[in-house]
Amino acid sequence: MKTHKIILGALGTFGVLIMAWATSGLISALSFAGWSPAVLLGQYFTAIGAPETLVEHYTQIKGVEYVICAAFLGTFPLFYKYLGTAKRPVRINA
Repeated sequence: MKTHKIILGALGTFGVLIMAWATSGLISALSFAGWSPAVLLGQYFTAIGAPETLVEHYTQIKGVEYVICAAFLGTFPLFYKYLGTAKRPVRINA
């Protein structure tokens, strides 16, 4: 049980550090954008090459859906095989 608490504490600390890093980055970006979230979002969409028309947007979303489906269809058989290879019965302490 002690190792679980240590691991949980380490993960919690890591999460807090990541949150502090992301928050400082957001505050820094907002200060460069003149504290305007609209300007910051506009700069972000310009930087990532956001689609300008509905057809471009639909095409981009469709491509992402295909990648997600391929990843799921590729990993699901492995997950199913992992679930089916139980070495010993699972006992639940009630």
